[in-house]
Amino acid sequence: MKDVQTFGAKIDPAAAKIALADASKHKGEKVVTEGRVTKVCQERGCWLALKDSETDAMVRMHGHSFFVPTTSSGKHARVAGTVMLMKDGKECDEMEAANAQLEIDATGVELD
Repeated sequence: MKDVQTFGAKIDPAAAKIALADASKHKGEKVVTEGRVTKVCQERGCWLALKDSETDAMVRMHGHSFFVPTTSSGKHARVAGTVMLMKDGKECDEMEAANAQLEIDATGVELD
């Protein structure tokens, strides 16, 4: 059994998962997706960059209501949140991912 750490709201294990590459088709909708963490906010862990084989995404922790460890790079992440398409600039100024195609406003993150 994998050692899974949960941050924010618990993700329903029965929730339907969509591919990160398909998330852009779900703007404004709540989704569950997954990928590899490629970068994390080193100040507080309030955002992370997520990548699968085709797509890069920025994941911000909803309203700074929770944070992930700054050492999360390289881990597998399962994310529940709302698809925003691109960052709105209202949260972290340092939030960046050179190739991000979308942003997810996360309510829950699982790392393993």
